[in-house]
Amino acid sequence: MPNHNWEVSHGPRVCYAQVTAREVIVGQHYGSGHTDSAGVCSHAEFLAGRFQDIVRGDLGEACLQEMIDVVRGAPNDLAFAAERARLRAVRAVLDALPVDPSLPALLAAPGVVHGQWALYHGCPVSLAAPGATLSIDLALHAVVRPSGGPAVTHTLPGYVSGAVFAGGVWLLNIGGVVAFDTEGRRRSPEALALAPWGTTLRGWDVYAAGERLLFTYKWFDANDGGPGVCEFRPDAGFVGHCPLDAPPPSAPTPLEYVQRPDADGRD
Repeated sequence: MPNHNWEVSHGPRVCYAQVTAREVIVGQHYGSGHTDSAGVCSHAEFLAGRFQDIVRGDLGEACLQEMIDVVRGAPNDLAFAAERARLRAVRAVLDALPVDPSLPALLAAPGVVHGQWALYHGCPVSLAAPGATLSIDLALHAVVRPSGGPAVTHTLPGYVSGAVFAGGVWLLNIGGVVAFDTEGRRRSPEALALAPWGTTLRGWDVYAAGERLLFTYKWFDANDGGPGVCEFRPDAGFVGHCPLDAPPPSAPTPLEYVQRPDADGRD
């Protein structure tokens, strides 16, 4: 199996390079993470010349030629087989969804509700809906309190970056989606809600267009594909999909967040 990591010391300076399934990393450090600096490029950029002069000067001509051979052979490299299989699986899930060319227009429709600022950069928060409220705390508990009924508590798989209510459910963006109805029931089929979202394909935002729920995503590596939008229905999961030219613009920062004493304007 070919080498994928290289390192050469020049006194206290340690120069290194790494080839991954889709990237080339070139950097240096002086013995600690605090002194580390590195650059990253795609395989195509590296083969076109990016970082090659640095590698030649810091690691030597032999190392450079070895790296070029490894990058050229990456599509058939057994060390990268698992990552290629994950990427194929993600694409297969999207390809299996019906294409609905009407979805992008819904994102630009008047009155569409963005979920990106629903949590105002933090917890706890309470989101009201007809007949119930949803509260999210710092311990990643989602508590639905129906009017006239007992509270129902769920533990979330991660931090919520946006939430909207439509069609009788709250739709939460947690990299993928989680949905709860006003009685506290989970309304997102597990397999559809969690796959293929993750480190390869990441949730961008959730939206309510009338009573329809939309979920936009972008690839972690833009070389893998462009952004897109899916429609989510509480009893069926994702029912439609359409590519987008670009991720939708962010919703305006709420005035109440801008005026907070601790707000610093950063995302």
